[in-house]
Amino acid sequence: MKRVLKIIKWLAAILVGFTLIVFISLQAYKIYLEYSTEIKTPGAISELEEITLGNLKQWIFFRGEDKNNPILISQKRSGPSRSPYIFSKASMIWLLPQFL
Repeated sequence: MKRVLKIIKWLAAILVGFTLIVFISLQAYKIYLEYSTEIKTPGAISELEEITLGNLKQWIFFRGEDKNNPILISQKRSGPSRSPYIFSKASMIWLLPQFL
């Protein structure tokens, strides 16, 4: 019985440690996205904003060389552990001068 309790304690400690690592990694990735996607042109915009749609927290990413340009909405599908921002930065860079 003592051995089972010891195993359960170890598993709980591993689960808590893993959860902390995932949480810290996600926060670090958010900070990385904010700085890695910055555009250094005057009048440019590069913002990641949290919004609520249908009682669910969602993220919207604005990026463009001029704030006054029209907004182009692109739905990037992603799943667990797959971020659409990596693909949108590379594949849509030619749209930056014309749209947000």
